[in-house]
Amino acid sequence: MSEVLVVNHSELVEIVKKVYEEKLSAFIWGRTGVGKSQSVRRAAKEIAEKYGLKYVEWPNWSDPETEFVLIDIRLSHVEPSDLIGMPKLVDDEGVTKWYAPNWLKAISKEREKELGVKVRGILFLDELNLAPPLVQNASYQLVLDRRLGEVEVADDIAIIAAGNLTEDQAYTFDMPLPLRTRFVHATLRPPTIDEWVEWAKENGIDSRIIAFLKMQPSMLFKEMSEDRTFPTPRGWEFASRLIANERDAKKAAMYVAMACGVVAGTQFEAFLKLSETIDLKELLENPERFDSLSMDIKYSAVVNLPELLRSDRKIANKLLKFAVAIPPEFAVLLLMSMKQVMGDEAFKDALKRFKGAEAKELIKLIRFLL
Repeated sequence: MSEVLVVNHSELVEIVKKVYEEKLSAFIWGRTGVGKSQSVRRAAKEIAEKYGLKYVEWPNWSDPETEFVLIDIRLSHVEPSDLIGMPKLVDDEGVTKWYAPNWLKAISKEREKELGVKVRGILFLDELNLAPPLVQNASYQLVLDRRLGEVEVADDIAIIAAGNLTEDQAYTFDMPLPLRTRFVHATLRPPTIDEWVEWAKENGIDSRIIAFLKMQPSMLFKEMSEDRTFPTPRGWEFASRLIANERDAKKAAMYVAMACGVVAGTQFEAFLKLSETIDLKELLENPERFDSLSMDIKYSAVVNLPELLRSDRKIANKLLKFAVAIPPEFAVLLLMSMKQVMGDEAFKDALKRFKGAEAKELIKLIRFLL
């Protein structure tokens, strides 16, 4: 196998930003569900912020003077006419003219001239190598010449494409050599558990999932060909949304299985039930016992302790004291779980009421949450 440039998510964001500034085109390779499109979105938001523009996604784009647009087109889902437009006979001229799709017109030099302002944004051609040859051929002119037919793409629109690796066993089509050489290329690797956890904390991923994956990091991305689906960062994001308000371990595991496969679901249920082997109320009263617990039970306990709030909201102060008494890695998960069980406002109120010598230590733990 030939050598390829492999980058992490932060590096990819910087690459997309650089490609935009230099008016180049980039192709992002990567396994399914590892965050290619998410990294492009993050880069687009940072570019918009740099230029003092509002980030919007097509078709919610109305003011090119103040907005930076991301147009996301999944090429595996479109026909050639979705890119090049449709022909129409002009009777009085006796000719056929091509009518471009509205998204292409919106980012054209012609539109720029009509408005008298720069049109700025990113055209993201996702799943390019999953597209059939006829669609790839239409993309060929768009990338190589920055135009389709008579419509020329504005200079401040970057063209970024992405595609899956052959390891994904997807029905990929080879790109023509001239098309490949038009891009600069980078391969996005799956995130490490530490990288993913930092992202998960900032994006409201369910603390039970974070704790489970901290305990079993190999389950963040694990291909299991015998299952209909398997664990991916994208799948865990889906699972988090499904279990958000589900406190029953069996049902939560079912939703995890739907998003990340049966093996992941089974292991997730076993993880949640680990805390049943200890008395959570007794542990809350005696936090010194925490150190003697096995690592897997520690993770399970900190995401299940806040469940006690459902029957007694008055124990919030005890939970906060418990958080200060245990190692920060577990304390952060406990606080995240409290926040998800109580809701933002009730959690903030509990923090305001927390007094005592531990208050300063608690502030250090909760800064990223507020």
